[in-house]
Amino acid sequence: MLMKRTMLAGLVFALLTLGLLPAEHIQAATANPKGNERTQPAASSGDEEQQVVVTFKNKVDKTLLKGKIKREQKRRPTVAVKMSKKEIEKLKKDASVLSVEPDIVMEAAAQTTDWGTSDIQAPAVWLESSL
Repeated sequence: MLMKRTMLAGLVFALLTLGLLPAEHIQAATANPKGNERTQPAASSGDEEQQVVVTFKNKVDKTLLKGKIKREQKRRPTVAVKMSKKEIEKLKKDASVLSVEPDIVMEAAAQTTDWGTSDIQAPAVWLESSL
């Protein structure tokens, strides 16, 4: 069980490190009182900065990024950048940009242990298969 958790933690770390899950910061989304929908914070002036993940079609064009680059991917043309809402809207319309998305945090959920695994001797099989 400990080995399984260690492997899962290692996999999540590797995915985040390689940039396959580009997530650094979250845009706070709040649940409504009923708890069945998600709502975004109220809109404000266009000068407010947001952190977004920008993916280019071919290669990163830093001249288009009018904000602070937080992180740049090496394996694909993607950057995390903090910029104003006005600049984000301009960037979305550019032909060389594939997508502009909010930069959100992803967390691994807790894992529950299935019941009855010791009764069917699953731990013994796990040990044999890992040797």
